[in-house]
Amino acid sequence: MLTDIKNSTKDQELAKVAKANQKLHKSEGNTVKRFIKLGKQLIRLKEVVKKKDNKQWQKYLKKEISSLSIRRAQRAMILAEKVDIESAPGLAFISQRKLLQLVSLLGDKPLVDVLQQRKIDCNLTDKDQDKIPILKDKITSLIESLQKKKQEGRKKDPSTLLENAVNSLKQRFDDIENDSNCSNQLTTSTLEGIKEKLNRMLDKLEEMIQASG
Repeated sequence: MLTDIKNSTKDQELAKVAKANQKLHKSEGNTVKRFIKLGKQLIRLKEVVKKKDNKQWQKYLKKEISSLSIRRAQRAMILAEKVDIESAPGLAFISQRKLLQLVSLLGDKPLVDVLQQRKIDCNLTDKDQDKIPILKDKITSLIESLQKKKQEGRKKDPSTLLENAVNSLKQRFDDIENDSNCSNQLTTSTLEGIKEKLNRMLDKLEEMIQASG
């Protein structure tokens, strides 16, 4: 899927990830494109780390790039794997949150194939400003349609309620992580404490969902 990394060193790939993460924080250019590029670099780095040192990937990433949370890295890699910006450049104008919702709902179904089946034109660029709002509305409608279909196909059992709780906590976690005003008002230690508690709750709830499934 990605270019050959046989000759890449760990330090080289780490430097690329750090650079991509820095540009994303500075909001240089389209943030969705930057986020997906970061995800691709993370996938390359993960392959190199596991191949050469057989180290635990998450511990390595947390140590080497402390400014990049594991959850954010995971989201970036998911979009890098699932969203083909080159085939559907218009997706760069859709928010990260909506793209993550969409690929989660689709599961193993290729996103580009689904968009083509629904006749949703994603071949848009910066020159198509008049068409971008239409695309956003269509993506939102698609998400709502998929969510409704999913809800109709599932019973309201305990595992569903737990999953809803997990998703709610994930959204709160993302709000805390991405809200600059919130980050500025809280001390670093307080913010990290909140994140750690939320992560423990997420892990516990996910364990309960898997056990009940």
